[in-house]
Amino acid sequence: MENETDINKQYYRGDFKMVTLVNIMKHLCRCGTKVFFILALSGACALPAYTQENSWKELHDKATSLLQKKRYADGIKAGEETLKVAKKIFSSGDTRIADSMNLLGILYRTYGRYTEAEPLFRQALAIYKKSLGTNHPSVAIVMYELGELFFLQNEYTEAEPFYQESLSIYEKALGPDHSGVVNALNRLGELYQDQKKYAKAIPFYKRALAIEEKTLGTGHPDLASAMNNLATLYYY
Repeated sequence: MENETDINKQYYRGDFKMVTLVNIMKHLCRCGTKVFFILALSGACALPAYTQENSWKELHDKATSLLQKKRYADGIKAGEETLKVAKKIFSSGDTRIADSMNLLGILYRTYGRYTEAEPLFRQALAIYKKSLGTNHPSVAIVMYELGELFFLQNEYTEAEPFYQESLSIYEKALGPDHSGVVNALNRLGELYQDQKKYAKAIPFYKRALAIEEKTLGTGHPDLASAMNNLATLYYY
C-alpha cells in the first residue's frame, strides 16, 4: 500500500496523471461514492494505453534525432524498436505504424539497405492511403521517399512516377508554393538532368526557382543552388 510520501515521489517524477487519479479515487472511497468510484476506476484502464503510446513517441523521437545527427546505426536500432512497439500496441491500420515504417525505411535507405527499405515504404503508403485518403500529404511524403529510393540507385524509370505523384498531391493538398512542391520539382529536374534530358529538366528547375523567389525573396542564399542548376543546364 503506497503512503503519501510514495504518492508525492510519483508526482515529482512526472506521473501527474496517475497521482491525480489515485487521489480522486481515495477521496471518493472515503465519501462512499460508489458510482463515481467505478467511473474513476474505468478511467484507470486507459492509463496503460497512454503509457504505451508515450513510450512509442519517445522511441520515434529518439530515432528521428539519431537520423538527424547522422548516427545511422544507432538510429536503425531505435527505428526497429519503434516499429516493434507500434505493431504491438496499435491496430494494424493505425497511421503511427505507417509513421514508424516510413522512418525506418528512411534509415535503411540512408544506410544503403535498399531492399529492406522498399517494403516498409510500400506498406506505409498502403496504410496512409487506406486511412487518410489518396491525396493526403502523408501519401505525398512516402511517394517522395520511394522516388528517392529508386533515384539513389539510378533507377530513373521507377523513380519518376513517384516524384510526379508526390508533386501532384502536394499541389492539391498544400498549394503550389509549398516546400514539398519545390523539393519534388528539383528532384524531377535532377532526374532528367542525370539522363541528359536537359530540355525536359529546365522547366522543373525554372518553376522551383520561381517559387523560391516568391516565398523566400530574390536575395535569399538558398536561391544559389537553384540558379546554379539552371546555369549548368544552359551550358549544355
